[in-house]
Amino acid sequence: MGVKMPNRAADTFRIAIIASGENFNHQEVDTLKYLFTKNMNDIMVYDSSNSLEDVINFDPNLSIIITPTEKDEEHGAVIASQLESETLQLLAKTSGGVVIRTPLPIEIIDRLCATNDKVVYYPMLFNEGKDENQTFHILGGAENSVMAMGNILRSKSTALVSNIVMATAVEAAMIEQGISAITGMKYMFLNQLHDFMTEYGGDYHLVSSYINSHPSTGLTNDRVPNRNYKRGIQDIRVDAIKNLMNMDKELFTTLENFDIINTSYTNRED
Repeated sequence: MGVKMPNRAADTFRIAIIASGENFNHQEVDTLKYLFTKNMNDIMVYDSSNSLEDVINFDPNLSIIITPTEKDEEHGAVIASQLESETLQLLAKTSGGVVIRTPLPIEIIDRLCATNDKVVYYPMLFNEGKDENQTFHILGGAENSVMAMGNILRSKSTALVSNIVMATAVEAAMIEQGISAITGMKYMFLNQLHDFMTEYGGDYHLVSSYINSHPSTGLTNDRVPNRNYKRGIQDIRVDAIKNLMNMDKELFTTLENFDIINTSYTNRED
């Protein structure tokens, strides 16, 4: 992915984590720092909305962007102007590759990756366990860049890399959003099942554990309340599902129902 060989110490690999804006994911920054904490790495965290001059002077071999997007409340569109600007500046003024972790609509990530073969889409995924123990990694972009990023995960990080999916940028976004949609809708149904059993009796957690034991339904996403002690979901799957839903609302009608149900559960106080 155009990763520049270090010109300082021969064994130093410079990584810049770009987390601009006020609402960036502190937990993701901490996880990335932890996963890339190896003697060979020099890590810089940039959390300002000002000029990228410090990052450019750092001359990273790899820039990882987790700058959050904004939302046009009137039209529901995702605004990623700051993230796109940072991506283009880093591509123009550093010789290293750029990895985007922020969940993005398909048309934005397609535009960025289609015109820049040094950009890899490596979206964050919801994980009920500890983030650093994520074993499923989706890498999307040009083949050489995706392969290079896979090698970086294996050699420069302590990530668990038993399952690395290598795809185009569009395919990676569809995998990410598809997983979020299926697990999100499953969780909405289980919230409803929890309500039903609360009224009619029975041990919900016994029933849900046996539902999850069937290989066709998956092993997680059944605990009510969720890890935030709330109903519904409030994690990164919400953005991924809305990104997919906004692509074609007439087609993805089940996702519109998901949004209505999830909003209702999220606003409940029990």
